[in-house]
Amino acid sequence: MYLGNRARPAALVLLAFSLAYLGSPSQAVAQKERSTLISEFLADNEEGLVDSRGERHDWIELYNPGTIPVNLRGYFLTDTPEELDRWRFPELIIRPQGYAVVFASGIEPGELAAETSLHTSFRLRSGGEYLALVAPDGVTVLSEFSPEYPRQFEDVSYGQDALGREGYYIEPTPGEPNGDGVIGFLGSPAFSVERGCYEEAFTLELTSADPLASIRFTTNGSAPLEPDDGTPYTAPIPISGTTTVRATCFRDGYEPSDVMTHTYVFLSQVAGQANTQPGYPSFWSGNPADYEMDPEVVGENDLFNGVYRESLVDDLKDIPTLSIVMDRDDLFGSRGLYQNSRSEGVAWERPASVELFDPAGEEEGFQVNCGIRIQGGSSRSPNFPKHSFRLLFKRDYGPGKLDYPLFRDQPEGEDATDEFDTVILRAFFNNSWTHWHWYQNPRAQYLRDQFIRDSQLAMGQPSAHGRFVHVYLNGLYWGFYNLHERPAASFMASYGDGEREDYDVQNVTTAVDGNLSNWNRMMSIANSGVSSAAGYARIRELLDVDNLIDYMLLNFYLGNDDWDGHNWYAGSKREGGGGYQFFCWDSELIISRHQNNPPPPQPDLDIILNRDRTGLSNNNKPSRLYTALRANPEFRLRFADRVRKHFYNGGALSTDKVLGRWLARRDQVWRAVVAESARWGDFRRDVLQGSGSRDQYDLFHRNQHYVTYQDWLLN
Repeated sequence: MYLGNRARPAALVLLAFSLAYLGSPSQAVAQKERSTLISEFLADNEEGLVDSRGERHDWIELYNPGTIPVNLRGYFLTDTPEELDRWRFPELIIRPQGYAVVFASGIEPGELAAETSLHTSFRLRSGGEYLALVAPDGVTVLSEFSPEYPRQFEDVSYGQDALGREGYYIEPTPGEPNGDGVIGFLGSPAFSVERGCYEEAFTLELTSADPLASIRFTTNGSAPLEPDDGTPYTAPIPISGTTTVRATCFRDGYEPSDVMTHTYVFLSQVAGQANTQPGYPSFWSGNPADYEMDPEVVGENDLFNGVYRESLVDDLKDIPTLSIVMDRDDLFGSRGLYQNSRSEGVAWERPASVELFDPAGEEEGFQVNCGIRIQGGSSRSPNFPKHSFRLLFKRDYGPGKLDYPLFRDQPEGEDATDEFDTVILRAFFNNSWTHWHWYQNPRAQYLRDQFIRDSQLAMGQPSAHGRFVHVYLNGLYWGFYNLHERPAASFMASYGDGEREDYDVQNVTTAVDGNLSNWNRMMSIANSGVSSAAGYARIRELLDVDNLIDYMLLNFYLGNDDWDGHNWYAGSKREGGGGYQFFCWDSELIISRHQNNPPPPQPDLDIILNRDRTGLSNNNKPSRLYTALRANPEFRLRFADRVRKHFYNGGALSTDKVLGRWLARRDQVWRAVVAESARWGDFRRDVLQGSGSRDQYDLFHRNQHYVTYQDWLLN
């Protein structure tokens, strides 16, 4: 019986659960006597049933199959055969053919103020243990899972059907009849060769821990979700070039395995990536598609005497690789992300596999199935070929979160979280060589947004951690990206306390989590005046004043030219928090100056470096809060204290610290910029040559444009 490839945790292992094991003798006796029994339980409750306080715990369902009501007062539940009377029921009447649910939370009665749900004194172990319902004599076992129930999985319940057969339930039904169960889960197929970067051909073997399972695989990006998808695995697969392999195990009566994906990149072949790709469209949303690595940069007859061609393989190894693999139609088809780049929301989210691996072998990496969307505002334009992405970790695709230390080894990343429900792959846009304003391209440094977030962290404030990765789409090199956090509610809960539901977060003035009630109250207080001690005290109940000061200082210092009319996040715990905090976001026009009249196609060496942004006072924005607070003498003194803290005596914004942070990130991308130049440095002059002289648009590359502008910035 095949029940479909529903979402499960990514790390499910093979559980070959023999029918001979199903239904212990005592369970059969309990059924025969039609006494109350344990019909279902869930030992790893992440997103399911909540108690009367809205909290999630393990739970146990009891069922009365008889024709008269049963009062369980004096009965027992236990998780050990050595202590059958471990937890005693209070008054609990179950009607005929009725159900009752008890939470196995391990919470003692004294800790359950205002709680109306029943809670046992023990929890359930997901690794498996004994579980039983015991009669009031404390000896007679009425229903049990013995010697222990098998391993349990996140948000998957376990129990028995009407015939007493045990199994898993992909869709738990607490308080209701059980649905169709499965005997067990299949683990994902094992790959004989690990994902990564290779130079020599090899053969790949796929195996299943269950000898009765079959394996189906694909190499075109699609996921084998059904038993007849893809190709049956019958012999080792020859791999001689960049290949993405996706494979799934199937067996009748078992839940199919998660789809496992391995990407094999042959780095020496990347330089020859052509503009015509079999099976891929030649136009994206009406514009010519661009797949190639520019032969003028890394080809056999390049314009740079082999300087970049000879270094490219090592350049591609210098930072980790992130491989996105997905159905081609979901990426480039009529319903795909690239053909509909302006479309937003969950309707334009597609399933994908994401792998992180390190060609240098210094990082373990991961593979996870997730959702993917196009990310951003103006950068969604079809005129911009290198889009940003957002990765969403949901139970619809795999685990509910990515569990991996993405940023621990990055600058200011020592305290970074290990759990993420979403991350951003930033394509740089304004600060890149593909931006349509040709006069901005020479200024591209690919560092500014990450640098300002590093600086906010260095000031002791929360901010989105980030790093740099080379990205491949279905094995095609797509350039290097900035992978970073998104400061939404789950981010704030990770670095604060409570749950994501406790936080209000907004992207400018649009609530992305929670609501704007406290924000509107805070702005009303600011607009009514906070020069008095009373007014200052009122606003401090809703505002983290030190955070606002540091945030304003940083944007003033770096001359943020695209702010604060947009490009910022703010958030606060709704009750009992420290007030609203602000997060740097999309700060690409810092340490620069936007020109209404563009300078020549060389770095504008003769203009003032920064814009003066200290006079902003935009309604309903952080600058309005700052302007209102300047009328308060205590705030002005606090502002002066923060200036002294950050700009003097080795503070976060002192010259040496600022240069050190910039250079640390510059060193990370120094080699990656070469690959970016080959992928996208020619885009504007190739695509726009029909609207003017091709020579008007430079072939951007590191040793001229990147270095010249950076030397000016640093000196």
